[in-house]
Amino acid sequence: MKGNELLFLVVVLILLQMELAPGPIANCLLPTADCLLPGLTIKAKLDEKIYLTGIKVTEQEKEKLNILRNDFHGDWNYIISPNL
Repeated sequence: MKGNELLFLVVVLILLQMELAPGPIANCLLPTADCLLPGLTIKAKLDEKIYLTGIKVTEQEKEKLNILRNDFHGDWNYIISPNL
């Protein structure tokens, strides 16, 4: 796992812990059983596929998407559902 991927995982874990158990964050540098919520299991898999970059989506195409944004950082946390 690359450094930036590990950092992202740690940030996600901290945000998850804050969301599920508001209050002081456990003092831990790496996610371990001691600093996560009891019973919480985390699985991660590195996606090593190569994806095309530079594809432009028009504003008109974006407006057609059925997006439900989360109240917590809706710019990052959202669900895209099919248009039926």
